[in-house]
Amino acid sequence: MGLAFLITSENLQILSERKVLKENEYAALLEANTIIATAQKERERILQEAQRQYEQKELLGYRDGVARGQLEYARKAIASALDSASQLRALKQTMADMVMRAVTELADELEPRHLFAAALRRIEALVRDEAFVVLRVAPSQEGALREALAKVWQRDLNAQPVKVVVDPSLAETACVAQTPSGEIDASLETQIAALRQAILQRETP
Repeated sequence: MGLAFLITSENLQILSERKVLKENEYAALLEANTIIATAQKERERILQEAQRQYEQKELLGYRDGVARGQLEYARKAIASALDSASQLRALKQTMADMVMRAVTELADELEPRHLFAAALRRIEALVRDEAFVVLRVAPSQEGALREALAKVWQRDLNAQPVKVVVDPSLAETACVAQTPSGEIDASLETQIAALRQAILQRETP
């Protein structure tokens, strides 16, 4: 814009190519410049506020995204842990079944007297202080049980009477000990089942 001159008199004349403004025109020009400057400041303020809001929303979105990511990670970690626990249980069951099959196959190859000897060793500490012991066994296994009894329990049988009784209802590998305190199932099947349960309940380090 060219240089403006303020004219306070209607009779003043200036011979010049420069633009000449009267007082009221100059005031209007000043007011227009003020409006433009104010508008520019308001524009800058609006832009700054918009930028601030954008950055704030971006930060909130980032935090929200992080929170969602952490939640998703936690969900996946829990799902993975549950899957691992399920796989571990399945593995333990497989191991227990394998052990049971191996022990059963091994027991099938042993003579009955060896099986009864192992059973008597397992229950010896439990019946040592009892007034008497009655051992029940299948009729076909009476001889094997007596042989195992004479070999394993070396204590004076007169001090603790031990009686062998045949029981047709028992299986070939069964052996049940009865005392005043109660009954103990020393059968091979019972011992194998207890071994399987111990494997399943064993905590993984």
